Amino acid sequence: MEVRFPEIPKPERGLGTANQWQQLANQRLEDAEVLLASRKRRYNGAVYLSGYAIECILKAAICRLRNLTLLPEEYKTHDLDDLLGASGLLLPEAIVRKFVHIRRWSVDLRYQTRTWSTREAHQFLEQVKGVKEWIETEISPR
Repeated sequence: MEVRFPEIPKPERGLGTANQWQQLANQRLEDAEVLLASRKRRYNGAVYLSGYAIECILKAAICRLRNLTLLPEEYKTHDLDDLLGASGLLLPEAIVRKFVHIRRWSVDLRYQTRTWSTREAHQFLEQVKGVKEWIETEISPR
């Protein structure tokens, strides 16, 4: 007796939908805010996670502005400049000033021994929030 299993359709190749990336951006920013508010002074972690919030919202922007169901594998990067370029977004001057500070973020921060100060971490998160909010406005359905 031969047993045949039903064929399972292969999932589309990709790294997530615009909605998933936007949800991740919100979660990473919320995580960063919890760490920033912690009495344990988890400023490095707050900065690290807030950078991921920008990475995720840029990936959402690529999907939305290019009308892609899933983010293609070619955008599996943490480079904020590359993601911004791929999104096609043109930042106004006020957002450029914020992005200039944010773009120094890297996943390599996880190895950093220097501790971010309270002021530096708060400023970084405020810049992240401003850029993220502007991007969300630009990619929201009209």
